Amino acid sequence: MKHCGKKTGILALIFLLSLLMCGCQSVSPNENSIMKISFLKVGRADAIIIEKDKEVMVIDTGEEDDGEEIVDFIQKENIEKIDYLIITHFDSDHIGGADTLLENVEVTQIILPDYESDNLEYLDFMKAVKEKDYTPVLLHEDHEFNFSDCKVLINPPDSYIYDGSVDYDNNLSLIVSIEYGNHSFLFTGDAEKQRLNEWLNKDLGEFTFIKIPHHGVYNSVLKKLLEKTGALYAVICDSKKNPADKQTLKLLDKYHVMTWETKDGNITLTSDGARIEISQR
Repeated sequence: MKHCGKKTGILALIFLLSLLMCGCQSVSPNENSIMKISFLKVGRADAIIIEKDKEVMVIDTGEEDDGEEIVDFIQKENIEKIDYLIITHFDSDHIGGADTLLENVEVTQIILPDYESDNLEYLDFMKAVKEKDYTPVLLHEDHEFNFSDCKVLINPPDSYIYDGSVDYDNNLSLIVSIEYGNHSFLFTGDAEKQRLNEWLNKDLGEFTFIKIPHHGVYNSVLKKLLEKTGALYAVICDSKKNPADKQTLKLLDKYHVMTWETKDGNITLTSDGARIEISQR
C-alpha cells in the first residue's frame, strides 16, 4: 500500500524545480542506463534483487521456503549469474533462501558480516558455501566497489562483540548504500537503535530512497534517520500477518515519505539516474 497523503503534488513540484535548478547535473536517460530494484513479497523477510546493465546484486534471501521463489524470479528475469550476494545478517528471514540460491545460480562474490550463528539457516548456507568452494568476503571496514556505473558502499558494524542483547544480530547488520546519478539508495537490513546511531554518526549524506529497517518495527531513532537522510521514497518488507508498526507509518507520513509495503505485492523501483519510478503488483 502506498502512503502519500497530500504530498504527491508537493513532491512533483519539488522534482520539477530541482530539474530546473540542477539541469546541468542531470543524467540523460537512455535504454541502457536503467537500474532496476525488485523487492519480493516473501512475507516478513527481505529479498531484494538489483539489476544494472548486465550486473546483478542480491541483498538478503528471505526465509528457507523463499529460496525457490527467489530462484524462479531470477530465472524469469533471464539472470544467469549473480555478481554480488550480500547477506546483511544471519537471522532466518534474511539468510534462509541463500543455500537454495547457491545450489541453483552461479555467484561471483559473497559478502557477509564477520560473525557466526547457530541457527539452521546459517548452517545450511555455510555448508553450501563450502560445497561450492566459495570464499566469502567478511567485512570489518567499509567496502566500496563499482556496480556497473553505480557506486556501492557497504558499512559493517564497528564491532562484532556479542553484547548479550536480544537485538544482537540486528545490530550487526551490514548497511548498503548505492549512488547512481542524482540519487542515493539506502538498504538498512534490520538495524536497530544502536546500529542506526552508529551509522548516522558517520554523516554519510542524504538519500532519495530508504529500505526501512527491521520490517517497519518502530524505534525512536527512525525520526533521526528520516531527518538526516531527507528521503522521499521508502519500502517496507512486511506481511499482512506482521505489518509495519502504525507508529512507523505515521512517522513516514509526517516526513512526507512516499511508502510502499511488500505485504501488498512485489515492488519494482527503476531509475535512470535522473528520475525514479516505483510500481507494485
